[in-house]
Amino acid sequence: MKSQWWLLAALLAAAALAQLATNYPGHVTLALPEWIVEINLVAGGILLSVAFVMLHALLNLIARLGRVPARIRERRRAGYKRRERSLQHDGLRALIEGNWEKAERQLGKGAGLSDRPLIFYLGAAEAAHKLGAEERCRRYLRLAEQHDKNATLSTGILRSRLHEAAGRREEAIECLEDLRKRYARTRILDNMLLELKQEAGDWEKVLAQLDRMNLTAEKRRGIEVRAYRELIRRAGRDRDWDGLERIWGQRLTGGLRHEPELLRAYVEEAIRLGASRKCEALLRARLRRRYDSTLALLYALVPDERPERQLRFVEAMLQRHERDATLLFAAGLLCARLELWGKADSYLETSVDIEPRPETLRALAALREREGRLEAATASYRAAMELLMADSGGRKASSALPLLPQALSLLPETPLEGKPRSDLRPRSRP
Repeated sequence: MKSQWWLLAALLAAAALAQLATNYPGHVTLALPEWIVEINLVAGGILLSVAFVMLHALLNLIARLGRVPARIRERRRAGYKRRERSLQHDGLRALIEGNWEKAERQLGKGAGLSDRPLIFYLGAAEAAHKLGAEERCRRYLRLAEQHDKNATLSTGILRSRLHEAAGRREEAIECLEDLRKRYARTRILDNMLLELKQEAGDWEKVLAQLDRMNLTAEKRRGIEVRAYRELIRRAGRDRDWDGLERIWGQRLTGGLRHEPELLRAYVEEAIRLGASRKCEALLRARLRRRYDSTLALLYALVPDERPERQLRFVEAMLQRHERDATLLFAAGLLCARLELWGKADSYLETSVDIEPRPETLRALAALREREGRLEAATASYRAAMELLMADSGGRKASSALPLLPQALSLLPETPLEGKPRSDLRPRSRP
């Protein structure tokens, strides 16, 4: 439609020009050094217009020819960019797929084409590390820092992760510590340091690291519980009673002492070290505040001088938790310590009826074996073995299982065949 309007305008202009030439037939004289040219006014105008168009076309052509080198450079740069994107795409895909040789080759080439080669050098460094070419890996990291002065943090983090992947955890920690001196408030450095120190089992440094981090109360409590639990276990393994008492009495705040996991760890290590005098009182106070079946079992394993009081306390809890298989197990062990063989057998059997567990069946089998009831003992041992071999992922596990040998030692050492059966087993279960 627009071209039609232009055509109409041209026709109107031509008609106007023809009318002008008819009404005003003038002429134009051109005086040259040796020539005088006279032409019609209209023809002169047409010639002038043609000359102007040709001059404009010539100047436009000259301008276009002047821009040719720039366009060639532009096309070359566009080709480099396409090649760079292709190498980046292929290199990163090969890196993700685990094709380390191709990843290093593609990313190394891409770095030479890119004006921002950081991502290429970092990817090539990781690929070279996977290939075991540590010298090439270090070279790529150096080139990344040379091309981007702000890449120290990125290259340092990658260098630390590569150290960790190679099993050089101490070097990884040292690298992160150096970075942290330069980038004091970088959260990722704090998180990586915390994870590495936990993996290294350096729990004292983990606790010191927590003071420099802004964590939620829940996450901080979880890490503190794990750290102090491992410190308690370490003191127990080292048979360091003073260290164990120092952790429990001085370093743990009141809130942490109420954590069941830490209380279990402390009591278990104290029992192993033969220094469990205050464990009975600690567990009794904790169970009175809040019931915990695992702590109740641990309470029964405390070698206190007054097992009668322990049994009375456990049986009092049974009035409120009569269907708790772990608590019934604890009551059976205490009855065995007090040589109440019939009640011990009944408690253990009731526990198995509610929830069969390998530890309860083993205790029941040991008791029956020492009672001289070999057939029943064999059946219990077989059932315990079947449970151990079966998938026990959904079964409730007891943290007091490491003390099971001590629990079994509470059972009678010699067969009790000489005793009347009425002494061994009451007619009704408690």
